[in-house]
Amino acid sequence: MRRFLSLMLRPMVYAAAGLLVALALWGAAAELPQVARVWPVLAVFALAIAVGQRFRLQLPEARRVAPMATASALALAMSVDVPGPGELTLGSGSIVIVIGIGLLAGALSLVAQGQPLSELPLLIRFVTLGLATVLLRSVPLHGSTLSEELAGAHDHPRGGIALALIVVAALAALLELVLDSIDEALRTGARMGSAVLDRVRTGGLPFAVLGSTGPLIALAEIAVGLAALPLFLVPLAVTQYAARVYAAAHETQRQTVRALAALPEAAGYSRTGHPDRVAEVALAIGRDLGLGQRALTSLEYAALLHDLGLVALSEPPPEGSTVDLTHEDQTEIARRSADVVTHTGAFTGVVTALDAMALPFRLSRELGQPIPLTGRILKVANAYADCLGDGSGPVARDRAVERLQLGLGYEYDPFVVEALARVVDHRPVALHQLH
Repeated sequence: MRRFLSLMLRPMVYAAAGLLVALALWGAAAELPQVARVWPVLAVFALAIAVGQRFRLQLPEARRVAPMATASALALAMSVDVPGPGELTLGSGSIVIVIGIGLLAGALSLVAQGQPLSELPLLIRFVTLGLATVLLRSVPLHGSTLSEELAGAHDHPRGGIALALIVVAALAALLELVLDSIDEALRTGARMGSAVLDRVRTGGLPFAVLGSTGPLIALAEIAVGLAALPLFLVPLAVTQYAARVYAAAHETQRQTVRALAALPEAAGYSRTGHPDRVAEVALAIGRDLGLGQRALTSLEYAALLHDLGLVALSEPPPEGSTVDLTHEDQTEIARRSADVVTHTGAFTGVVTALDAMALPFRLSRELGQPIPLTGRILKVANAYADCLGDGSGPVARDRAVERLQLGLGYEYDPFVVEALARVVDHRPVALHQLH
């Protein structure tokens, strides 16, 4: 299944987007007179979608989202009665075209500023919003579409209609989230199911916002017209700004971690690029074992900072390698590294991994002492990077894994070493590109 998706996900998304555009153009051709009559409404929505796509949001430990663009597109797909310029009784074709124009305009504005175009996430967003539009405006349910129900074609309770709109919006957001998760899992080597579940968990807040704001705008338009758009998008923009501030603080934190990680190397206690290599290997193992994004972030920070305690030694270890040091020295390094991080008052998960890094696996097997998985992963990743040294070829990689296998069950967790062997076999270029 994974191999099939790796080969077919991108062609399938492109084909779905192309088919959606073709059907939308065919449907919109018959609606040109009405489009000309309500073009101011469509222009306002297209502008809102473009602005929302332009100012996307990268949440820490989550995917990049465009709350304002998605909410505006869903509101347009659900709109049926806008006082002033006219009623939006268009079919799904014209609405899909407007959504596509808005998303494309927002993406091109980013390209104009020198940012690369990420076409697959853009197409996934377009396809999911397009499918939601078709479901709302073209698929009859009990003899009429949801847009016709909202326009009052039948005397059904508005509460039930509103709930149906929220369900459609939630399904669209969930589909986008799942497809994005699959794409990321294919690119990073993470387990598919774990990646999807983790994205659903970490994307809960944006998911809830996207699932409710679009229908609220559409329902409010019946009473106040296009004023409903800024009425709901302005608070959403304020919330997004606050999230951006939080994301900026998170990025500052990441830069601080990297600055600290460079200290042992600058002092000559660590091999050049060693923390980055350990972090790369640890993340690959963590993804293979299905760790969530929060745990992966802690694991990455711990890998970058694991050598801070080296400066406590009277002299640097030979070639910066700690795998052959005594257990006492390894424990002291891990303790010192954890102490430095503890004094920051943050990174609880990082401290947990560093504290457990020097513990031999036999303590868990023989004495039942719990050792956090992140600590066991960090121990294996560091030992692998030390055993690999400056080598990067298949022979060097096999020898490094074989050396760790000599300590299975005593020093290293067999479960983690097995995962290391898998990622080394399947991702050799990614794991050793830093050499």
